[in-house]
Amino acid sequence: AARRLAEEVARLSATDGNPLPADYRHALRDVVAHCIYGVDKNPLAVELARTALWLEAYTPDRPLTFLDHHLRCGDALLGILDPVILEAGIPDKAFNALSGDDKAVVTALRKANRDALKAIEKAKTRAAFNLALGFDAAPEAAALDALPDDTLAALEAKRAAFVEAEAKSAASRARLAADLFVAAFVLPKTPQTLASVPTTQDLWLVLNGRVPRPAVAAATARATQTAQAFHWWQAFPQVRAKGGFDVLLGNPPWERIKLQEEEFFASRSPLIAEALHKAERGRRIELLREGMLLHALYPEVEAAQGMMPPNVAEQALQADFLVARRIAEAASLFAHDSGRYSLTGFGDVNTYALFAETFAQLVSGEGRAGFIVRTGIATDDSTKAYFADVAQSGRLAGMKGFWEIRRIFPGTDSRDEFCLLTIGVAPVAELAFHAKGVGDLLDTRRRFTLTPDEFRLINPNTLTCPVFRSERDAELTKKLYLAARVLVADGPPERNPWGISFMRQLDMANDSGLFRDTPAPGRQPLYEAKMIHQFDHRWATYGSNGACGDVAVDAKNDPNFRVTPRYWVDATAVESRLAARGWSRGWRDICRATDERTVIASVVPRVGVGHKMPLIFCNAAPSVQHVALLYANLNSLTLDFVARQKVGGTSLTYFYLKQFPILPPDRYSEADLAFIIPRVLELTYTAHDLQPWAADLGHAGPPFAWSDGQCADRRARLRAELDACYARLYGLTRDELRYILDPADVMGADYPSETFRVLKNNETRQFGEYRTRRLVLEAWDALTATTT
Repeated sequence: AARRLAEEVARLSATDGNPLPADYRHALRDVVAHCIYGVDKNPLAVELARTALWLEAYTPDRPLTFLDHHLRCGDALLGILDPVILEAGIPDKAFNALSGDDKAVVTALRKANRDALKAIEKAKTRAAFNLALGFDAAPEAAALDALPDDTLAALEAKRAAFVEAEAKSAASRARLAADLFVAAFVLPKTPQTLASVPTTQDLWLVLNGRVPRPAVAAATARATQTAQAFHWWQAFPQVRAKGGFDVLLGNPPWERIKLQEEEFFASRSPLIAEALHKAERGRRIELLREGMLLHALYPEVEAAQGMMPPNVAEQALQADFLVARRIAEAASLFAHDSGRYSLTGFGDVNTYALFAETFAQLVSGEGRAGFIVRTGIATDDSTKAYFADVAQSGRLAGMKGFWEIRRIFPGTDSRDEFCLLTIGVAPVAELAFHAKGVGDLLDTRRRFTLTPDEFRLINPNTLTCPVFRSERDAELTKKLYLAARVLVADGPPERNPWGISFMRQLDMANDSGLFRDTPAPGRQPLYEAKMIHQFDHRWATYGSNGACGDVAVDAKNDPNFRVTPRYWVDATAVESRLAARGWSRGWRDICRATDERTVIASVVPRVGVGHKMPLIFCNAAPSVQHVALLYANLNSLTLDFVARQKVGGTSLTYFYLKQFPILPPDRYSEADLAFIIPRVLELTYTAHDLQPWAADLGHAGPPFAWSDGQCADRRARLRAELDACYARLYGLTRDELRYILDPADVMGADYPSETFRVLKNNETRQFGEYRTRRLVLEAWDALTATTT
């Protein structure tokens, strides 16, 4: 960054636009002295940065430039960034009990703080609570920046001015107020510290020009120095006065704030780190407190080394562990409840998310921030508020995602996906994902754009980012969402044309006490997700050996055959959870975007169902027959194409399902019902246990044969006809349907996207061709011929 700025400065300064090497060196020194800022928690890292910049900007005719005011040491995530949060006082949650805290003391401090908040709320006036009355360091900081440092004398004068400015800032009302706020979170709450922990009363005194209690001031100074609290705009007031930084670059750490016990003890006590599970690890940590760990696990080793319990070294390690855990807990408490991280301070916080929000707060209105973070910043539930804020405000300039960290950074074995995120004012965001190297980003076919409205169109509930492989994937998905809005749009007002509700019927862990190993009167089979597939409620069954395997075709041809579950459950536990129908419908929670199919929905008899097969109810369907339409829609290739763009990981939660583009009930004509319902009926009603389902669809005859012995691929043809029908209902063209089936068929073998590769490969091995593609396109052509 410094080099690029220096090149431009030197070019502009040269009379003929062709700077000499010496001009560039002087320009680089000026850029480093006036434009480069940095913050790091590690003092050594700050020194290394200073030295690197000195070497980079060295000029033989001038001393090394002064950088102390721009390179700072501190915790960039612990401190006040926007002083407005001070006006609300110290949150009560700052007084939550952490490791080592005395609960009675915590209760007393929280009550004192709550009383102060109430009293101040009554007495507060704008004149009495005006942060602008504090010390304004911006003019002095700007003057310090302007001081020359091109001679040794000037350098010393600048250093002296900096020391004086720092002293003023440290003694300012704004600094003390910010430190009090942080100290309330990090200070231990014990009988010994009760009188020295700040509350809102102390903060109020300082903000109104008075001094806090001496014990509070002393404890605050020690605590914030130890915690390395860093208040950005007090360190760089001249930058704040200009609206923020013009450019921010970062590669922040990706660490969970919560102390990871295995990591802490890995190098300190392998006896604890190697514990098989959390409960055993906790037991060993307790032995550590007593100094009895080695004695309890390996007394013979203890005896051989001539040691006697209690082990003082073990007790010292346990004390270090408590300190480390409390520091982590305090940092987590600050992230969650200080008010600084309103967009990312949720759940098991990771530092990369907090840095992302910090960058967004620090960059100026016209500036840009670019940083490396996990791709989850745009797709995860814990960071959806942050991404929505950036994307919907028109500040997402670009995002470039890569498959695995280790592909780009060989020094790590991490398989996490990561991205280069750029924020700054932009009418559209340019995005690319699944890159295996930097060179992939040069392929324009991989890049696509989304506007704030398009983010809202595709993911209106979560406002997260869809992860497309190519520009064509993105454009086709947009078209599908314009053709059919999401299944359920969260309100207010909620848009739910099918009246959808969901149910997790029986939890395989929490409800395991209801499960039985054998059938008996009054018991129902317990279906698991792996036992069903699309249009098939008898996909897999348990054998006598306790293993679950595929049901043979001969068994499926027997309409009396029923699958055997692993467990049975009391019928009353099922009946109390189900509606009046004699059947249910659900989908597999476990899935992958790279499997043969992603969305796998099925109708099942009135049985118990495990939680990995959530149930879906249509409470506003115009008729029971319309339920069959939604069922066919969920299992269509067109819908599955969208699902494969959006599902990350291995769980198809109802959050995903709600945001899929599903045709509403009023989009179907009578001709559509006449075409779709008989095909759904024949595909699903293959056994007597689904007779109630068939009756609701108006069928009084026997089940349909799984295989009629005459047309071996009849079921495949019926499904192809449904897929062609739904492609037309979504408004696709034949070439768009060809693309969904196989992008290479339309765009060429080197096109950087794939859809149903596993399905294609499996069918090619089994049938010698991609049968589904042929059958679906034949069905499309037949439908086209009948409607023209």
